[in-house]
Amino acid sequence: ATASHMDTAETITEGDTTSRKFCQVSWLPSGGPGTSWLVSSLMQATANLFLTTDVKSDPEAGVEDLQVLKYDVGGEYVLHHDGEPRVLTVLYYLNGVGKTWFPLARTGEDINDDPCKDINADEASEEFLKTRENAIIPQNKQQAMKIGEDAKPGQQGLLVQSISGAVGKNQEETEENLNNPNIAWINRGDALAFYNYLDDGSPRLNWRALHTALPTEEKDGVKWIANHWFRGGTLTSPC
Repeated sequence: ATASHMDTAETITEGDTTSRKFCQVSWLPSGGPGTSWLVSSLMQATANLFLTTDVKSDPEAGVEDLQVLKYDVGGEYVLHHDGEPRVLTVLYYLNGVGKTWFPLARTGEDINDDPCKDINADEASEEFLKTRENAIIPQNKQQAMKIGEDAKPGQQGLLVQSISGAVGKNQEETEENLNNPNIAWINRGDALAFYNYLDDGSPRLNWRALHTALPTEEKDGVKWIANHWFRGGTLTSPC
């Protein structure tokens, strides 16, 4: 994928270009004729590493084409859940630029620090599915982030960001940043994998997988990422 062969990125809601800003997209086939050896090998290695035999053998399971995204400075994607039937998301940080924030992720065992402790999972699921069915598009960041409106990146949840952001005004500040339990630092070529469903055998969405692409900063420049979505087939279908 090259910048000259990219289109304005939309979401699963057809025509929605407001949830993403300053973002272009291209697609590379993950299988079949025309699939590159690199994409095919990447897909197979990822599936073998993160998916069970039950999922891989499900005739209704599969993988979507590789999505390649280019975020210009200021580009962002509001808080969202990748949703059914995507059981696994894998993000590839192609040039090491990025800030992906999971406001409801846990980084410790203290129940008092659990961002999900006051969230009713059934109500959240119902609201999410209703939004999907009615093709409701978040009108602004505040509306999309009402679940985590009191949280701050780097202080609550988990922030995945470029290692360049760890450099502080002095050595002490840099070490403090590197040891922050709410930040995971990435380099060029790193990947991030997360499951969108609970691991209790039920087809229930895991709300800790809510995430947002924070605005790309001028000091970092253009962000290039790609992602694979693996579908769970019958294992993610409501009973």
